[in-house]
Amino acid sequence: MKLKYYYKLFVAFFLLTLLVVRFFLNDTSVSWINTICFLGLLVATIDLLVLVFLNTNHNRRYYTIIIIIVIIIILLVVVQALIFSGVIFPDNKANEIFTLLTLFLSLPKETYINIINNYIKGGGQS
Repeated sequence: MKLKYYYKLFVAFFLLTLLVVRFFLNDTSVSWINTICFLGLLVATIDLLVLVFLNTNHNRRYYTIIIIIVIIIILLVVVQALIFSGVIFPDNKANEIFTLLTLFLSLPKETYINIINNYIKGGGQS
């Protein structure tokens, strides 16, 4: 439990440091922010995968959800590699979309787990 506390403290400190650094840089020297935004989306997706793995029953429908999430993660890794290698240059609009998707995935995790559990249990079928 203590390790989890230190991890969260480290993440908070790291994000605050990035915010302070970004505040003092001009708009042309922030190419690294593209990587940070996209990595946030990747981490949120992986976190959702772990939560689904830990909080759901494992049956046939479960594996369908896991396969979909893993395919999304693979696509995100490929896009991140293209951004990192300089093949793709996301603009401000893309960064805003990455940030909003990250928030979309990370904020209501309990809701996603409930929806996935209902799907796995066969809820909502006629």
